[in-house]
Amino acid sequence: MSILTKVLIGLVIVAVFPVIYFAGGVLNMQDVWHKKVQQLQAQVKQEQARYDLLLNGDLESQTAQITPGKPVKGTPGYTQWKTARDAMMRGVGRVWYARPVAASISGETGTLSIEMFDDKVNDTGFGTTRQPLSAHGLTDKTFLYVFQMNHNGEPMEGKDRYVGEFIVNGLPPGANEPLIPLKPTFPLPKEEWDRLKADSGGQQWVVYDKMPQDSRDLFVGQSREEIAKQVPAGVVDEYEFDNQPPTDAVRNNEYLKQFIVKDPKSGAEKFLRPLRNYAQIFQGSAEQLSDLNMRLQVLKREKDFADQALANLEKTAIPALDAHRMRLEKEKALVDADLTVVNGQAERLAAAVEQMRQEIVRLVTENKQRLQKGSPGDRLTDASAAQPGKVAAVRVEPIAIP
Repeated sequence: MSILTKVLIGLVIVAVFPVIYFAGGVLNMQDVWHKKVQQLQAQVKQEQARYDLLLNGDLESQTAQITPGKPVKGTPGYTQWKTARDAMMRGVGRVWYARPVAASISGETGTLSIEMFDDKVNDTGFGTTRQPLSAHGLTDKTFLYVFQMNHNGEPMEGKDRYVGEFIVNGLPPGANEPLIPLKPTFPLPKEEWDRLKADSGGQQWVVYDKMPQDSRDLFVGQSREEIAKQVPAGVVDEYEFDNQPPTDAVRNNEYLKQFIVKDPKSGAEKFLRPLRNYAQIFQGSAEQLSDLNMRLQVLKREKDFADQALANLEKTAIPALDAHRMRLEKEKALVDADLTVVNGQAERLAAAVEQMRQEIVRLVTENKQRLQKGSPGDRLTDASAAQPGKVAAVRVEPIAIP
């Protein structure tokens, strides 16, 4: 093997290590980011479970009302304690009728304005039969709960919803004007601001300074069909059978039957649905949505960073590795060609050696035969003639190697 061949083979072996190193780096970076995402997902799940327990308490506390002077059951969360407090401090709040001002909705500044109107809820002529309300009595920094719904209470298919909790932001003292500047108490994601703009045209909002309270006489006297128009389908049974002797439908329902109570004195039974604290439910949902949105933004930024890093690799490192690989493949092709020539020479040399070996064997055999016959033509040196048993040297002609 020539020195050039050995050098080329050495260079190929040495060049393999940087390729392996760069390839390992790329795979290691991808593995690190995958593990990072999995760790963040596990942390989100763990924090969510902890958040749910702190906010809503455990199952036992959710089905047992906190009563002053009586033992607390289970592990109540923020919802149960605030519900108990609100039950003691329950009062009647104020309500206004308004509509959003589309041009004021800005996700960049995080603000919007609403226009107040009088209480002629059955009129639809804003600015004509219905006049703007200036004497609303609101002051700056007042918390408001906003619902998107018709002022007259008629359901809007797919449109009725809780908009959110807002605070009056920047209303001058003593101002008597129908436009009220608002700011959400929890940051809203861009998608929600886009939705507010899309829904602003012709929509009607109902505004409370206290979240409406749940009560057992909320749907008294209404039929199941009327109740079904106002509540989700999954809770119609709760409102229909509330504060009544339990029916078979209640007893056969695994969820509802746990709310059957029995009078220890008379033995009479009633189905009493758990009263809902709407402020806690909506506020908890808003807090959870805000928290998840913040976590989503963090994950999105990390994903963007990972995508950028991968793009950089694809743009610089990977093309460089591909170019280096192509150079190595060309060098390998040259080495393979040299190796083919060397192998051909080695085969010819081996054939020549075999030919020489056969010729030597033939000559040795002929010499032995001549000695045994003792023919006159055999040429012996004087020394060999004086020493019996020794044969004169035989001259072997060299064989040319092709």
